[in-house]
Amino acid sequence: LFCFGLFKKVVLADGMAEHVTPVFAYAASGAEATFLQSWLAAVGFTLQIYFDFSGYSDMACGAALFFGIRLPINFDSPLKATSIIDFWLRWHITLTRFLTAYVYNPMALALTRARAARRQPMLRARDSHPLAFLHVLAFPTITTMLISGLWHGAGYTFILWGLLHGVYIVLNHLWRQYGPRPAVAGPDREPGPVGQFAGFALTFLAVVVAMVLFRAPDLASAGNVLGGMAGLHGIGLPGSRFGAAAMHLVDGVVPAHAFVTAATTLLALLAIALLLPNSVQILAAYEPVLYTPKRPAEMPGVLPAALRRPLAWRPTVAWMVLFAAIAAVSMIRLTGKSEFLYWQF
Repeated sequence: LFCFGLFKKVVLADGMAEHVTPVFAYAASGAEATFLQSWLAAVGFTLQIYFDFSGYSDMACGAALFFGIRLPINFDSPLKATSIIDFWLRWHITLTRFLTAYVYNPMALALTRARAARRQPMLRARDSHPLAFLHVLAFPTITTMLISGLWHGAGYTFILWGLLHGVYIVLNHLWRQYGPRPAVAGPDREPGPVGQFAGFALTFLAVVVAMVLFRAPDLASAGNVLGGMAGLHGIGLPGSRFGAAAMHLVDGVVPAHAFVTAATTLLALLAIALLLPNSVQILAAYEPVLYTPKRPAEMPGVLPAALRRPLAWRPTVAWMVLFAAIAAVSMIRLTGKSEFLYWQF
């Protein structure tokens, strides 16, 4: 588990950072980030922070196990989530639990008791009175996520990031409360494959857009990148026949191979995050963390069972060789450039 975490941080996350950081620096300088630049930076940073933070969490859990301590799970493949509510049940799980227990629940309970004392309509599982929904669910949700934004940093970008996620969650609850039931649903009343994929795509897009606010140094830079994502600054990559991805900028010009390298790295990380089980799922038989997830290790319908079986860790020579290689590559990369994302939190 520790080797998994180290590899995620120094190889995957830091490898993506080499292509993401210059794009945001380019946007912060006032230059207009184009469509391809902006999307590469936004999706790339989403993958970077996921592998970075989940890597640190894996290392913490692995180090604790050396001393016989089992820590709670902190990431459970959040980028595979099919709703924003599901995303926050998988992303930074310990913070979500803390905010739910000590901010959201007391606030929602106090508001529920106040409505009960005044004999006002109460929140129900489905088709609640609109005022009850706004008072008991929407207001505590947005307030809690605003506090989450402030917890990350006392800046407008973090506040807006928290507010945006609060709005996302409220919209998700609105759909659950008043939206149509799925016409084709499984035994647990979940949407079918098409509905699940649509939910995944919408959730991934929402998370990526919000991550621009989280990463950008100021609102002007965030607006620059978001404008580029909307295609307001052109589609191409300025500076060469194929354009420049703003990686290793020299007077705004970058060789085409730099963009190809960045795009290849991004696609590789997407494949790992979306198609493979996470590190805790690979080790699940040995319960490496508290609350080891029981959910399937893949996105629905992506990998057949025959391809998933070899990805469960067992004490075999093949796994030993693999982890020796992972550890060796990670230790070699330790001497390279590494970006510490959390100094400002």
